[in-house]
Amino acid sequence: MSRFQQNTQKRIIQLILIIMTAVMIIYNLLFWWYASNQQKSSLNQTQINLNQSLSVVDSTLTKMSHDISFSQRIKDLLLNKSSKNTVLYDFYTLKRSQTVDTEILLFDVDNTVVLSSIEDSDVKNSYSLRLMKEANQSELRILRINSQQVFLMNHFPIIDGCKQIGTMVLLVNDQSFLSLIEYQPCHYSVVSDKKTVYVISDNQFVSGYLSRVVPQLYERNPVINKINYLTSLTDYSNSIQIISFMQVQRFNTLMLFSSLMILLVGGLLSIVFLLASRSVVSVSSKSVDSLFTQMKKLSNQEIDYLQIQSDDELQQVVSEINELITNLHRSHLENVELIQKAHQFEHKQLVAQFNPHFLYNTLEAIRSTMYFDPDLSSEMTTYLAKALRYSLEEKTIVSVERDIDYLKDYLSLLKHRFGNRLNYVIENDLEDESFYIPKLLLQPLIENSLKYGFDSKKDLNLKIVFKKENNRLVMSVSDDGPGIKQELIKKILEPSSHGIYNSYRRCQLFDSESTFDIITKQKEGTTIVVTLRKIDV
Repeated sequence: MSRFQQNTQKRIIQLILIIMTAVMIIYNLLFWWYASNQQKSSLNQTQINLNQSLSVVDSTLTKMSHDISFSQRIKDLLLNKSSKNTVLYDFYTLKRSQTVDTEILLFDVDNTVVLSSIEDSDVKNSYSLRLMKEANQSELRILRINSQQVFLMNHFPIIDGCKQIGTMVLLVNDQSFLSLIEYQPCHYSVVSDKKTVYVISDNQFVSGYLSRVVPQLYERNPVINKINYLTSLTDYSNSIQIISFMQVQRFNTLMLFSSLMILLVGGLLSIVFLLASRSVVSVSSKSVDSLFTQMKKLSNQEIDYLQIQSDDELQQVVSEINELITNLHRSHLENVELIQKAHQFEHKQLVAQFNPHFLYNTLEAIRSTMYFDPDLSSEMTTYLAKALRYSLEEKTIVSVERDIDYLKDYLSLLKHRFGNRLNYVIENDLEDESFYIPKLLLQPLIENSLKYGFDSKKDLNLKIVFKKENNRLVMSVSDDGPGIKQELIKKILEPSSHGIYNSYRRCQLFDSESTFDIITKQKEGTTIVVTLRKIDV
């Protein structure tokens, strides 16, 4: 299989993986959004339904207690003006007209049971009932008698004139309350402020005496028996709370199952796409394979032009490439000639920059000595003639020995000019090694040392070294002048500069692997190190 086919199939696989990943991410986000909303909606709906059921009980008890006819019968009984049977008859008649099955207990002012629709003495004599009845608050509350009997209750004082003559207690047991509640989307529990359970839809959460609810249900997202739950807690009243709760793991299982189904379908589609793409790519890649083979031969110079016969758009591409090759060959020959001429011109131009500056300084020195020391002036003229003859030669590349001879004449002129203010030494450790360098390469570096050295010092010491390291020529020019500021070094090597840049540029033209390092320290001098390969000329 060719690389083109491999890359094409790889892109198809990547595209499938990207699509599958995007689908998985979008699905999971949508699923969690839906699951979260569904969970919140289920918890809220359960809370609403239970709240409505409690409201039905509350309103039923209040309505029965405020029934005028029944209330009058109760007063008559407490005032010994009516019988128990008559009141019980009226109570059952009133209860049948309500949606909630209720029970009644009637106490006189001495807390003695006067009337009861419940025969159980535990209810009538309950200590908890007596405490609730004696409390000032009159609201729906939870009354637990024992582990088997629990009620919703409310008590209503019986007033005759301005005097309380007794108390009526209305009760609804848990089974009556459950008959009001249809199927709920979540589990639920109705609990008192003392954590006493009235009803709970899942008995696994009830433990301990008096069936107290597991404490974790009061947390927002509890973990019970290593199972995650969501809970919602609201207050129906000061003494009754509604808790709705549900397991989270069923959503995780559903999401995992759906994700596996997406992966399975995606895997099957991937196999189908790969099989289909293999046949499609093999047909379309024949021309590309042929072009690749021809291009490889062209790069190895086995052929000069592409030779492909194709009945598709690739034939036009081949024709354009062949025309481009022809133009490139022509341009290459022209560019090689132009580059050679440009290098020769730039090199000569750089060399020519030395002559006016050097000539002016030397003639000025000769002029200043010819009046008081003609012999010295004559000697300097001889050195100048030799230096000019050397600088005007056509050759731009010379041996190190010839350039050292020139530097000796050049430095002799400078020594005559500056006298004892200038001291120099030339160290040549090449030991008959034959190296070639650009002519006048080091002269601008020496001139730069003199120019800035004498600006801040009366005396200046120069050291010029030629040596061989790792089969490369290393030349250095050192002075004990003021040094160069670090921010100026980069500026010195820009084309807008002349002296040091001149030598730096000529090194680049002569040897592309040359190095040109400036080592300097304020008030301690500067050393410029040039390294060149050994190049045959």
